[in-house]
Amino acid sequence: MQPDRLCALALASWFGVAACGEAEGPPDPTPGSPSASAGSGGASAGSGGASAGSGGASAGSGGASAGSGGASAGSGGASAGSGGAGGPALVPLASCDPATAEDHTGDPSTSVVIASGAFAYAPPCIKVKKGASVVLPQSGSHPLRGMTKNGSQPNPIHAAEAAGPATLTVTFPDGGSYGYHCNFHGSDAPAGSSGMSGAVYVVD
Repeated sequence: MQPDRLCALALASWFGVAACGEAEGPPDPTPGSPSASAGSGGASAGSGGASAGSGGASAGSGGASAGSGGASAGSGGASAGSGGAGGPALVPLASCDPATAEDHTGDPSTSVVIASGAFAYAPPCIKVKKGASVVLPQSGSHPLRGMTKNGSQPNPIHAAEAAGPATLTVTFPDGGSYGYHCNFHGSDAPAGSSGMSGAVYVVD
């Protein structure tokens, strides 16, 4: 029997393993596979982190939308401020002043007449609510004309002018200062002028 064979048998009887001239084989790759799998699991966990990051970006976008909503609320406040202006400013016309005009804001309809024995309207200066009607005198000797050079325009009195009827009913849909005068004895003149004239002040 060869000496190296004898050596192998002797060691096998003592330790139960092969030795001497036999080289140890390569390690089994199988135990390494769970480690590789664990590494893959780590990569998956990393992907999960990336997804969480994307969620954070979405939350940020939501915050931007909330900010836009705040800007809209601000615009609403600006609109409310514009609405509080209360219509156009009233201005003096002929011999009338809005501060001293006879108040008829509680009346849906008001009448103006020609003062007896005078070249004047009575009352010449009145204040009414928007939407109210005013009955103005009209005659052949005192033809009524709405002012077109002074006061608010367009003037509904001018639009309703008529030569024949004894009265002229005018409705005022918009706020403003609307003047009128007798075509024979008054004029379309600025504040402070005299003559047969008057004004209707319309408020909201």
